[in-house]
Amino acid sequence: MNATDMTLLHAWARRLLAPLRLSLGAKFLVLIATVLVVILGIKGMLGYHAEVEQLNARLVYKGESLGRFLASISPPSILSYDLITLDDYVREATQDEDVVYALLESQDGVAYTHHLDRAKPAIAPLALEAQASAQAAAAALRDRPHMLHLEFPVRVGTRELGRVHLGLSRERVLAEARRELVHELAASLAAILVLGLCIFVVFRYSALRPIQNLIHGSHRVAEGDLEQEVNVDSGDELGRLALTFNEMTRNLRHSAQEKDRILGVVQELNRSLEYRVEERTRELEHLALHDPLTGLPNRTLIQDRIDLEVRVSQRKGDSFAVIMIDLDAFKEVNDTLGHNVGDQLLVAVSDRLQQTLRGTDTVGRLGGDEFAILLPEADAPRATLVARNLTTALSPPVDLEGVRLSVRASMGIALYPDHGDDRVTLLRRADAAMYLAKQERTGYCLYDARRDHNQPDRLVLMTELADAIRGCGLQLYYQPLVSLDDDEIVGVEALARWPQARNRAVSQEVLINLIEQTELIGPFTGWLFDSVARQWAEWAAHGRDLRIAVNLCMRNMLNPGLRVLVSEALRRHGMRPECLVIEITESTAMRDPERVRRSLRELTDMGIRIAIDDFGTGYSSLSHLSRMPIDELKIDQSFLKNLVGSRLDQAIVQSIIDLAHNLNLSVVAEGVEGPEVLPLLKRWNCEFAQGFYLGEPVPAEQLTPYLLTRCVLRSWKHRAVS
Repeated sequence: MNATDMTLLHAWARRLLAPLRLSLGAKFLVLIATVLVVILGIKGMLGYHAEVEQLNARLVYKGESLGRFLASISPPSILSYDLITLDDYVREATQDEDVVYALLESQDGVAYTHHLDRAKPAIAPLALEAQASAQAAAAALRDRPHMLHLEFPVRVGTRELGRVHLGLSRERVLAEARRELVHELAASLAAILVLGLCIFVVFRYSALRPIQNLIHGSHRVAEGDLEQEVNVDSGDELGRLALTFNEMTRNLRHSAQEKDRILGVVQELNRSLEYRVEERTRELEHLALHDPLTGLPNRTLIQDRIDLEVRVSQRKGDSFAVIMIDLDAFKEVNDTLGHNVGDQLLVAVSDRLQQTLRGTDTVGRLGGDEFAILLPEADAPRATLVARNLTTALSPPVDLEGVRLSVRASMGIALYPDHGDDRVTLLRRADAAMYLAKQERTGYCLYDARRDHNQPDRLVLMTELADAIRGCGLQLYYQPLVSLDDDEIVGVEALARWPQARNRAVSQEVLINLIEQTELIGPFTGWLFDSVARQWAEWAAHGRDLRIAVNLCMRNMLNPGLRVLVSEALRRHGMRPECLVIEITESTAMRDPERVRRSLRELTDMGIRIAIDDFGTGYSSLSHLSRMPIDELKIDQSFLKNLVGSRLDQAIVQSIIDLAHNLNLSVVAEGVEGPEVLPLLKRWNCEFAQGFYLGEPVPAEQLTPYLLTRCVLRSWKHRAVS
């Protein structure tokens, strides 16, 4: 039984005994009786065992005497083979009330004679009709309980003629011991009862009577008689308890005198507390409905006001507008400058929003960097004008702790009843319009059902994407990178795919936008580098030391933990840094050149190669590019579409290649969709190329067989086509 079982048993016993309500005298009596019974039981057990041992010794002595007698008188009859005399000896031995069986056998185990007392219970089940079964019967009797078995040799000089076997019953010994035990227990019990009664009488008059006096005094005090005192003429613990009781009653008398004064003080405190509670309640009601940082209405209050406006507009037949606002790149502010600066920026934005709106308009903070605006009695032109004014009001830089920050926001507009007739629909469609404005970088956007027809629910899609990242729902496709010198695959570009999102494929553009504009970019980047390093290790184990390129966005470049994340992934799988290529677009590199340069320098110091993707489509400065720690340029595929037939595109591509070589950079031509451009690229000494003609992006398991055979361009093309 464990501790839990003991606890449950104890609790059950307490519940069972609770109704008994034993008095102190009864408990003392039970205690005395329990102790005396235990003593009596121990004494009886010891006496019983002593009596059994004494009687057993007598039985052994009787058996040994009888056995030795038979062994001493049997030799003449055995030598003369006088079986009748031997049988008389054995039969006479079993006449004793304790002897169950007697057996005389020869040296070779043949029974001369035997006698079993069939009237005795120990052998009642046995039937012996022949001497041959005597030994078996005796052997069976030896297994019976409460039997004493003795064996004695029959000798003439040193010659052994046979053996005498005797079996004696212990039943009479045990019965006699039990009778003695009963007599002794009866006498002891009578003595113990007399002793216990005497002890109880002494206890009742020496202890219970003073306790009764204390109980009586306690009842009087409980009824309000504070003058009651207890007299106990004793110097023991009961006397000291009585003195303590009397002191307690005196203290209660003094306390009662202060009762009225204390009651007045308590009443005054209650009135003060009620006032403070009412004041605090008003404060809590305000906090429950307002954002503690900006003081704006919170999500609950803005939703209630939208619901109220829906009911008012339904009755009056008016329209109103809901505007959702989300600050662009707010997470970058928090990540780079700290949450304190981010909070100051939110306060500054809320002030500008309130200053721009009418007194009847409501602006609230939904959470994070999301705001919602309610415009009563507003149509599409009015809502669009307000959004434009808000964009203008937010555009001036904000000075926070010595840092000038440009504030950009994306706004989505939904109208009642054109875009929805309830709060949930209006907020969702305003959010969809805001998301579209963020994608197109238009600043604000009016909801258009045609453009939202295939737009998935962003929140659900984000949740599913988070599950996909954790549960390996994403998959990497690898597009070959071919060396134009020997037409061999020397590397791959890793591209993320989400094939089973909501039971349909999600486009690459939607996937990248979700990742870059949400908090999922951190887990996604960790999964990306871990997967790439693991795949490189698998190919390297088969002898293919390929370079793998991955694409990063601006938020990745501004992440101070990027270097640690990459180094941990490389260390975990043993990937060599020079086999990893980080690709950033030209526009990303030029958005914040100094900060990007610092991030890239940390990566190149590790041995990682850097490539500028989509080169030629942006407005980058050559002076900036020359200071960037880059190793390669990737020519945008738009220059290769009409490369054969356009002398301008040929000049541009040749110039880019020459520029890269002058800067000690290698060149990759993207978007090779036919064989006609390869001779030109080779003539201009372009080192690498990739495109659908050279190999489409495929999962690793499809690409691996060709890599293991070290296929060249021609074999790859043929096998890909087949």
